[in-house]
Amino acid sequence: MKPIYIIGFMGAGKTSLGRKMAHQLGFSFIDLDRAIEVKVGRTVTSLFDSQGEAYFRKLEAETLKEISQPNTVIACGGGTPCFNHNLDYMFDEGLIVYLKMEPGMLLSRLQTNRHKRPLVAALSEEDLVAFVYEKLAERESFYINAHIIFYPMREKLEDLIRQIQNDHEK
Repeated sequence: MKPIYIIGFMGAGKTSLGRKMAHQLGFSFIDLDRAIEVKVGRTVTSLFDSQGEAYFRKLEAETLKEISQPNTVIACGGGTPCFNHNLDYMFDEGLIVYLKMEPGMLLSRLQTNRHKRPLVAALSEEDLVAFVYEKLAERESFYINAHIIFYPMREKLEDLIRQIQNDHEK
């Protein structure tokens, strides 16, 4: 089966849900950010700080292509589908699942561990709110093109697995 790409805004649960999905499907699981860190021996945060976002996005696109393989669930970074024609690549190679969450829920999740996320680590509460609403509005036009839109706060993983298996059989 083609790779499954999990996309969505930071804090949507792509890694957690991706691991569970891979386990239930009997697939491998790869977190794209972790794959980048292993590849270069540095954290995503240090890459952003020292090399900038443009360098990171180029590395992200290269690594995405390197790790894409059949029977793999790949948790992408929040911006992955928005840069370097990555969304087109994912469409050509596999199945895309968008984890759609409301801004308020994303804010709640990001407030607790934003120090781990380079794009929001230094933001004040007020700036974080503005960032989430603005970035989500920008990125939604990419995310919404996914093959499957999944609402993790309303739907069950079993239903998503069934939908993936049904799509695969077509």
